[in-house]
Amino acid sequence: SRRQRQMCIRDRFCGSGNFTEVLSQAEIQEIVAIEGSDEAIKTLKDKSLPNVTAKTVDLFGEEPFAYAIKNNWDADVLLLDPPRDGLKQTGNLFHKKAKFKHIFYISCDLITFTRDVKGFIAAGYEIKELQPLDQFPHTPHLETMCYLRKKRK
Repeated sequence: SRRQRQMCIRDRFCGSGNFTEVLSQAEIQEIVAIEGSDEAIKTLKDKSLPNVTAKTVDLFGEEPFAYAIKNNWDADVLLLDPPRDGLKQTGNLFHKKAKFKHIFYISCDLITFTRDVKGFIAAGYEIKELQPLDQFPHTPHLETMCYLRKKRK
């Protein structure tokens, strides 16, 4: 068996686990997936993915979002795939104790994406890669995928 990567990922707004499922196949050490919908989390849990813990948390409530981030500061990677409204708040996302070296942000709205990424840049992250993706070619909707990395001091 391949040696397990010593990497921890926090997946926020995970839905029923589309990205979580792919990540679990990469034999990541630990993935904590959080979503606001009980039904979506049940669907994710039913997949019985290795090294995945799935939890229901209201990611639009200021205190629950801050709690979901604070208790996961030790992770290397943060994956965010919020709905069209983007991150309504950042809670403790940019706290000095947060150790997120890499942030992957998927957005379906250019305006909220721009607003949210400005916050990442102000907090010391830099855009390393940006990729638009037209998943729905017969509509005006466009996904934006962004990889940000913490600047080295």
